[in-house]
Amino acid sequence: MKQIIFFNEISDKSLVGGKGFNLGKIFQLQLPVPTGFCISTKAYKKFFEANIDLELISQLYNMDADISSIAKNIRDSFDFIEIDPYLKEQITTALSAFPTNTHFAVRSSATAEDLEFISFAGQQDTYLNVFGLDNIIKAIKDCWASVYTDRAILYRNQNNIEHEKVAMSVVIQQMIAADSSGIIFTADPISGNRNIISIDAGFGLGDALVRGTVSPDIYKYNKRLHKIVSKHIAVKMNAVVCNHHGGIMDTDLDANQSTMPVLSDEHIHKLVSYALKLENYYGAPQDIEWCIDSGEIYLLQTRSITSLFPLPSKSPSLEEPNLNVFISLNHIQMMTVPISPLGQDSLKLFFRTSDTSIENYDPPFLSSAGGRMYINVTSFLSTKLGQKFFPAIASNMDVNLGNSLEYLIKTQRNRIKGNGKSKSFLKIASPVISKGLKNFFFEDTSTMVEQANLLIEQKIAKLEKLYLLQCSHKEKLEYIFNNNNSFLDYTFTQLIPKIIPGIIAMKKLAKLETKLLGSQTYTNEISKGLEGNVTTLLGLWMGDLADMVRSKPILINLLTNPNYATLFDRVNKLNDNYKDFKDSFNNFITKYGARAAGEIDIATKRWADDPETVAKSIMDLVETSKNGDHRKNFDTVVRHAKAMEKAFIEVVRMKYGDRKANKIAKLTKKFRDCMPLREHHKFLMIHYLKYSRRIYMQIAEDLVKSGRLDDAEDIFYIGFWELYNLVESTEHFQDLVNRRKEEYTHFEKLKPPVLMTSEGEIITAKNLNNNLPPNALPGMAVSSGIIEGIAHVVLDPVGAKIQPGEILVAPFTDPGWTTLFINSAGLVMEIGGLLTHGTVVAREYGIPAVVGIADATKLIKSGQLIRVNANEGYVEILE
Repeated sequence: MKQIIFFNEISDKSLVGGKGFNLGKIFQLQLPVPTGFCISTKAYKKFFEANIDLELISQLYNMDADISSIAKNIRDSFDFIEIDPYLKEQITTALSAFPTNTHFAVRSSATAEDLEFISFAGQQDTYLNVFGLDNIIKAIKDCWASVYTDRAILYRNQNNIEHEKVAMSVVIQQMIAADSSGIIFTADPISGNRNIISIDAGFGLGDALVRGTVSPDIYKYNKRLHKIVSKHIAVKMNAVVCNHHGGIMDTDLDANQSTMPVLSDEHIHKLVSYALKLENYYGAPQDIEWCIDSGEIYLLQTRSITSLFPLPSKSPSLEEPNLNVFISLNHIQMMTVPISPLGQDSLKLFFRTSDTSIENYDPPFLSSAGGRMYINVTSFLSTKLGQKFFPAIASNMDVNLGNSLEYLIKTQRNRIKGNGKSKSFLKIASPVISKGLKNFFFEDTSTMVEQANLLIEQKIAKLEKLYLLQCSHKEKLEYIFNNNNSFLDYTFTQLIPKIIPGIIAMKKLAKLETKLLGSQTYTNEISKGLEGNVTTLLGLWMGDLADMVRSKPILINLLTNPNYATLFDRVNKLNDNYKDFKDSFNNFITKYGARAAGEIDIATKRWADDPETVAKSIMDLVETSKNGDHRKNFDTVVRHAKAMEKAFIEVVRMKYGDRKANKIAKLTKKFRDCMPLREHHKFLMIHYLKYSRRIYMQIAEDLVKSGRLDDAEDIFYIGFWELYNLVESTEHFQDLVNRRKEEYTHFEKLKPPVLMTSEGEIITAKNLNNNLPPNALPGMAVSSGIIEGIAHVVLDPVGAKIQPGEILVAPFTDPGWTTLFINSAGLVMEIGGLLTHGTVVAREYGIPAVVGIADATKLIKSGQLIRVNANEGYVEILE
């Protein structure tokens, strides 16, 4: 059996692993690479099967086991056993093709290395400047054994890769005693910009860069401009070089060499040309190791950069001189995790602005990237008016987004040109704004909440009847397509114009108070305790249910029974002694059963599908609060807000007279009349999703029965148009579903940017609040007050329990988090603005809140004492 494969012979990745396969491709592309060969994975498998105890391997999946001890025992098995004599003979023959004094690099190349979504970089071992047959064979066995280093085991466990299915090839490659070496990235690994090539370079071998023992020179090259755009020359105190007797050693650099540039412009341009050839060949940005010896460049390895966030799907060519600008719809909707393919398409259906056919519909302003949705806002930012006002509007959704937009406009203003992508969206927005302004200036806002509630109740009643379809699956999909269009019309003509007077009034009040009184104290207090918000009412109703349960053992047993699938049946079988609870619980599910954490993704099970969250939330309130407290606390906040409203009016009257006071009175009325409608349009949207979900599940159950899907929930990994085109065929969907699940798992690990350009550059700008105590975490104050308390970090609201007085620290919140606010003394969020869910609910419960604190859930730990200063906009960790 042939176990040696030279670079020119490489064609099968399973025989040579990721690194070996890529080296073979570089060699076959006739790019400069040190020559060499690979020891086939078959040799590893033969050795492994004959000598390694599989019982030891099986123990590596037990997270409670002593992994380090087990791994050492496995590695020792490689060290103590001789390799096959026939393999040794083949290695000897292969080495004879090189001059007798040749030194080699012996490098691991695993089959689980340099994959599409996982690079495995640095997980297995490499041995440099190895000389002599015995030393090479030892290095080969050490490479094999490095499959079972602690770090490699942990990495595979984290990425769900089976240990026994990994095979190891070993690369034996001519050693280059490099004068300099480094890494070239064909996209900037920090900013994500695909048009910026970044080169790290140091003297000697690349081992010093890998270990982080030397600060590299950093060179930047712009592909679009075809020129070097920056050079950072570091002070390089040391280097790693080849030892004449074998192996490597550290050496100090003299003062002159330590400050010299590593690369000449000629070498930079040459490296760029090689890198671009590899990027073009692989069709993806590359991370390439290189070295230079006596002026000659050698390429040592290439792999795809797996950490980059993908470009939005409708990005223009990277050669396009103008930028497109994308903001994250996920961040706006307070859901940063990936949305399922069917979930993304379901959201697209809400934005249909014309009678486009089902086959051709694809809104130009919506893109997908990394499982998230992005809105192309280039047209908004291409005008002076948009550049002036859009960042301020965006700050209402996410303060960091507003800051980042201001930075982008300041630095890239000349490259942001109108592209027409947002015109259809502007077509929607213009009449909405006009109607909203009309409501602000001319309409009585006293009954806005009642009007909106009636409109939504009527629409939901129609949806309940309309979605009882008896037709083919394809006709059901056509019905969803045609009916979802009514949401946009209904929301933008009926609901959102009723909110706009409240938003305008809020801005005007803040501006007026600052001008007249030098602060925004009254405005901040008046914004609390708004009556009629659907999400606030949800929390209060859940508190009412907890009051009904608290002293009744039968109801406590009912809700703590873990068989939640039967909960609705068990509620309905309660006798008349519990009629009040039964009616209230069923009415709650009727009104709020479409809700859930992450509810904008249609793949998310609703409370009406799975009542576990509702039952646990009620029981949490039973255990942590007292009868009536939730109502008393809310009423106190409302009374305080109204008292501050009167005080504000009277203070202005005393200082500036009736005219100014009457203006304040009108604005506060419009504000408190209309701002409770902030969540109504989303409340209606999730009912559309609820009823559409029912139809998709009907289709899915038939696909499962016919063997085309393994599980009904898998339908959400299929896009709407894929489903529409194939639902009446006999094609199986499971292979597509499995690929999508693998993608989803990868996308979950990526941190999505709130703002990015069509070049892939992630735009971030820090909050510039300079008047902070030392070590304070800056953010944006959105609900005034100062509170000290114990932090409770929550990443997922399902099963979370907040004790009275704790401060909720979260990445974001949506209505599925509402019950956590009832006991919370304060709120800290990573994402948010003046009008986002958590902000609105915090104000209505009257608790201090600061949002826009980057990485708050990592910097703050549960159990720490923190101070939330929501007057100034920062958080302090006290202990």
